Amino acid sequence: MEVLEPDFEAHNNLASNEKDSECNTNSGAECFDKEDEDFLVNVVEVEEGKWKTCFHVDNIFYKCIRKTIERIKSETETDVSVPGRKQKGDIVIIGADKFNVVRARKRIKLIQKTEGPLTHFLSIPINNETFQQNFLIFKDKVLESCHETGINESLFQSEHRLHLTLGVLILCDDIDKSEACRILEECKVNIVNPLLSEKSLLLEMSGIGHMKTNPAKVTVVYGKVLLPENPEILQQLVDSIVKYFMDKGIMRKQRNRVNVKLHVTLMNASFIRGKRIRTFDATEIIKNFGDFYFGKAFIERIDLSLMPSMTPSTGKCSYYEAASSISLA
Repeated sequence: MEVLEPDFEAHNNLASNEKDSECNTNSGAECFDKEDEDFLVNVVEVEEGKWKTCFHVDNIFYKCIRKTIERIKSETETDVSVPGRKQKGDIVIIGADKFNVVRARKRIKLIQKTEGPLTHFLSIPINNETFQQNFLIFKDKVLESCHETGINESLFQSEHRLHLTLGVLILCDDIDKSEACRILEECKVNIVNPLLSEKSLLLEMSGIGHMKTNPAKVTVVYGKVLLPENPEILQQLVDSIVKYFMDKGIMRKQRNRVNVKLHVTLMNASFIRGKRIRTFDATEIIKNFGDFYFGKAFIERIDLSLMPSMTPSTGKCSYYEAASSISLA
C-alpha cells in the first residue's frame, strides 16, 4: 500500500519558544507541577538508595532522544537506557534521587515535544461517497488532460482520505494521548454543542485553489469548502477548537496564523516518494478545472487521527485511524 501523508503545509510554519523551565537544582521537589505528579507515580524504589521508572516511547522518537541522552544522564545524575533502533521495549531511568529521575523523564519528553515528529492531527473526514466519486472523476480528467505537464497519479490524495486538517500534535506518551482525548471530549461539551445547537452541517466542496502564488510551482492543490446554509459557522467551529487545544498547552501555537485555512487536499507534491519534487505545475489544472464541483454532504465528526507513520500498514488505504472522535450531530 502506498501510504499517503496528510497535507500539513502549516506544520512547516510551526514555531515554538518552549524552554526547559526545570529547576537547576539537583532535586526538583520545589518546582513540582501536575505532570511531575503523574510521572512520580511511576517511580519506584528498586533497592535502597535507587529509584527507577520505565515508560513506553514510540520508536520514531528514539533518534532525537539519543542525540542528547549523555547530556541528560550527566545533568540529572541518572542512568538512562533506550532500546536499540530495531528493538521494542521501555525506556528505563535509574537514579539515586527520585526527583532527578522525574527530571530526566521530563527532559526526554521536552526533546520529543521540540524535536520529535508529528504523531496526531485533528481532522474532519470529507470522504462521503459523493465526494469520493466526484474526486475520482476530477482525478481521471486531470490525468487525461494534463499528463504532458508532468502530472501523474502519485500526486493525488486517496479518495478514502479526503479531509480537513484542523491542527497537528506531538503526543509523546499515554499521558499526552489521554489528555488529548479528554480535551476533545471537552470541546464537544463546551464548543460543539452550544455552537451548533442541533444544526446539521451540510458542506459543499466547489472549486479548487493552490498553495504558493505561482501556479506553475505549487505544493498543493486543494478543494474549496463552505457551508451554504451557515457560511461562518464552520470557520468559527474549527478556530474555537484549535484555540481550545492551544490554550490547554497540548497543541503548539502558530505564529502569524489567525484562522485555520479550510481546505481539502487533492494533490500534494509530498505524496511522491523517492523523489525530491517540491512543487509541480498546476497551471492547466487551475485553468481547466478551477470551478470543478465535488458535491454536497453532511459532515458528521471530528477525529483525533494518527499519522500514517504511527500505524502499521494493512495493505488497504482506508481513512486514518482515530484515537478518539466526537460527533457533530
